[in-house]
Amino acid sequence: MNQTEENQIDAAKSLKKLINTKGINQSSLIQIFHITCSILKIWNQGVLDEWVLVFNELLKKLPYELIAKDCEYTIMNLSESSQHTLSKYVSVRLVGFIAENNIKGTTPLFDRARILCQDPDYEIRKVLAEEVMLKICYNAGTELTESKYLEKIMELLYDSNINIKLAAIDAIVKILDILSQDYKKTRMITVFLELMNSVNEEVMKRMSFHVGTIVHKLEDVIPKNSNQLIQIQNIYRDWSTHKNLEIRKNIIFNLPYMIKLFDNKEHFRNLYLKALRDTNNKNIRLIAVASFHEICRTFKAEEFHPSLKDAFETLLKDTDQEVIERLTNNLADLITVFQPCRNDDDDIDKAREEEKEKEKSRDYSRIIKDNKGDTPQVSYLGDFLKMAEQLKANCIWRSEIVFMNNINKYLFSIKQLLTILQ
Repeated sequence: MNQTEENQIDAAKSLKKLINTKGINQSSLIQIFHITCSILKIWNQGVLDEWVLVFNELLKKLPYELIAKDCEYTIMNLSESSQHTLSKYVSVRLVGFIAENNIKGTTPLFDRARILCQDPDYEIRKVLAEEVMLKICYNAGTELTESKYLEKIMELLYDSNINIKLAAIDAIVKILDILSQDYKKTRMITVFLELMNSVNEEVMKRMSFHVGTIVHKLEDVIPKNSNQLIQIQNIYRDWSTHKNLEIRKNIIFNLPYMIKLFDNKEHFRNLYLKALRDTNNKNIRLIAVASFHEICRTFKAEEFHPSLKDAFETLLKDTDQEVIERLTNNLADLITVFQPCRNDDDDIDKAREEEKEKEKSRDYSRIIKDNKGDTPQVSYLGDFLKMAEQLKANCIWRSEIVFMNNINKYLFSIKQLLTILQ
């Protein structure tokens, strides 16, 4: 990079600060806008990447009607098929910023970006897949997305370049938020099942990462016990034993949600317990530890397995600081797993409510003694309290403040819970 280019980049950074200076007048902003449009014709990636951000700041400050004609002229000119790749790259990024700032009445610009999804230049298709088409869809809304823009992102799903394909997958997962129920049911379930069945390992890694989000966003349109749901379950189960470490890691990451789909949870409970003990693959283990409270919540009181309690006790004694840190972050939440089941439909009269309030004031240590053995929750909590107190003592000795804060939160939650156990 030569001195002139460095000066242009520095100038852009200075202008971004100036634009956001309190009291700068509209006339000065329009002058900066015209300077920016001139600079955007330069063929230098570093310079352009900085100046498109100046353009974005101006969109936030100026009424669009004052610069609409100049914006459209600049973008249309830069995006002509005869233009250099960098010019087209700038044009689609500018369209993305216009969409992001929720500026309406810009259909010709959106349509130009739509056409460029088929551009032969890799960089153009890549930036469209990564950010621009997603912003356009959010701006355009459900109807136009389904009728005009989503089909172009679908085309990018079949791009010969794997990076563009993966970016398009990321985009359509996010776009699910604005699609109609009917479109998701008739089109998107099929699209995602096709992607989940891909033999391309990169696609498998990306889909195994998104699978929990996808199923959550489609759960209202995937009938229970349907063929589609069975296919998803089978693919997810196959992924759980895949040779690729990242795919297995993604399975554990998504397990707190996905395990709910299975009536027989035994395979996944065992898979999860194995991940908790997997000292050879620390990333997988840390992900498993961080979601311990979520996994436990998926089991009803009568299903709760002793192996999960044993795993919890073992983890509390672990010597790995990162393991303890992730576990203690959620100890307060974990306590709710052991609350006794209650029937929400029970009629609780005022007298019972008052009695329950009195119960809350009882000393927690006496509650443990009085109810010992009455419920597994009390027994577990009594054991946990002792372990937490011991861990707290160890933390004082080690002077590790982050542990202390989490353990104190955990102890407080136990004591609060023990006052309401029946």
